[in-house]
Amino acid sequence: MKEIIELSDSSRLEDRHALATVVDIAGSGVRGVGATMLVSADGAITGSVSGGCIEGEVMRAAVRLLEGGDPLLLSFCEVQDPIFGTISPCGGTVSVMIYPGSELVEKRYIELIREGKGALWGVSLDGESASAGLLFAGESVDELVFSSDLSLAQLGALKAFIAKAPSEALKRGIRDEHWFAMMSPPPVNLCIVGGGHISVALSRIAKALAWRVVIVDPREAFLSADRFPEADAVLNMWPKPAFEKLCIDKRFAVAALSHDSKIDDQAIFGALDSDCFYAGVLGSRKTLAARRDRLAEQGISAADLALLRGPIGLNIGAKEPEEIALAVAAEIVETVRSKRG
Repeated sequence: MKEIIELSDSSRLEDRHALATVVDIAGSGVRGVGATMLVSADGAITGSVSGGCIEGEVMRAAVRLLEGGDPLLLSFCEVQDPIFGTISPCGGTVSVMIYPGSELVEKRYIELIREGKGALWGVSLDGESASAGLLFAGESVDELVFSSDLSLAQLGALKAFIAKAPSEALKRGIRDEHWFAMMSPPPVNLCIVGGGHISVALSRIAKALAWRVVIVDPREAFLSADRFPEADAVLNMWPKPAFEKLCIDKRFAVAALSHDSKIDDQAIFGALDSDCFYAGVLGSRKTLAARRDRLAEQGISAADLALLRGPIGLNIGAKEPEEIALAVAAEIVETVRSKRG
């Protein structure tokens, strides 16, 4: 549902549109379960449900829905493309539900993600029911917003369906013959310390990944309004008070990129003293060794120091600021995926 976040500042959510969501994959697929594509009445699309092999057919079905058709569940094992002929979607069977969008429900989903919370969402798959294509979202099963009315019996069935699913399965997406449901995790919260060129590039990459981004730097000159238009917050503060203000915890990744030892040491001390899931710092291995010694003298344990990523970023031979930012983002993604499975 990241596609909905991308459109949250656009009027397109207010226009009639259809959604297409991958609700099941047997075998392999480019996009995972929960991948969603938004289709406007004019056929314009945002997002994708595969690597491109079934998007054309899904878009045409979505436009037919908007012209008065019914919600429908499509399964693709082979697709007839007018140019390329028979295409197999990645060797697997992909099931896609096509249903009307709902500004009310989608905005609730956006609110939860923007607040840094997880969002439970899903859609009715029951083609024999008037509720087919009904969209829902909320913070929990007891706090859901629906795109249309639901009977008490249907609501009870939905709650029972979700309640019996293990939490890890719900994060991957679950379905039966009547419902699809998924818990979208909270977005990554990235605190970037330092407002230099690498931070500018990293902020842009992070927002493309639908992360929440906060820039922290006590040096006002690095925080001009045009440098970080994508950031959710820009704090002209030292890391210690900024971290206290942000309540840095396990939801956060901290990237210390100021290249000023006074600033970065304070940032890393605060990060390692918190429960953040990632802490990395810019600098050479020699600089990092000296920093570890200083932090050890300040009381950071050897176990915590072992969690420090440095030199920051995956080793891809990065040299330019944009390349280093890419390496940092990739290392954070690797950490997130290793934790979520």
